[in-house]
Order: sequence, then structure tokens, then C-alpha cells
Amino acid sequence: MTIFEALAFLVAIRLWTNESIGMTLSIKTDNAACAAVMAKLRSSNPSLNRIATELALDMLEHNFTPMVINHIPGVTNVDPDALSRIHQPGKAYAVPASLMNVIRARTQPRDRPFWRSLEQTYGVRC
Repeated sequence: MTIFEALAFLVAIRLWTNESIGMTLSIKTDNAACAAVMAKLRSSNPSLNRIATELALDMLEHNFTPMVINHIPGVTNVDPDALSRIHQPGKAYAVPASLMNVIRARTQPRDRPFWRSLEQTYGVRC
């Protein structure tokens, strides 16, 4: 679950950021492991480390600083929890009333071009 939540955060950042400089990121999650990865921008898990690398590159490009990370209790995470069940097999899904008038965003595929760290070296020597 941590990988999926971290990926969801990265996709959201890429979807909703614009070219403005100096924004503050606010992460609210009921997944403490995801919060820790986003705070440290590293992980011992290779998949989480790839996502953290991508987020770090985005933060550098758009000057996101500082990051505010809040762990929230799962029972209060109503809308994100409901949204995570849209495609749950065998369940009827109903959009929460608080999200009825929100336009659904379409995201880019997470194919090779999505992963910027695979395509460029950014002048860093290893």
C-alpha cells in the first residue's frame, strides 16, 4: 500500500503543480510509512526510492519547500478512502457527497517518459 500511496502523491504533484515558484507542499496521509518516505525522500525499498527520487527532482524544479507532512488517523481520511475504492472489484461505488461537483482529472500514463530520473542525469556525477 505504501508504494501505491507514494505513487498517488507523485502523480498528484505532477498533475496539479504549475510553473509558480516557492510553493509549500502539504501531505496528509493515514499511512505512516508513506509519510516517512516523503519526509526523508529515500527508502530501503527500491520502488519507494524511485518515487522519492522523482519527487526530489520535482521539488528542485519547482522549488517546493518546505514540505508539511501530517499523519492523520485512518477513520478521518473519508474522501481519499472512498476514492481509493472506485475500482474495487465486487463493490458498488458511490461518489461521496463532498466530491459530487469535483471534476475528475485524467493523468498521464506512468510509462518510461513519466520516470524523469531514468531519462536524465541532471549533471550529477556518481
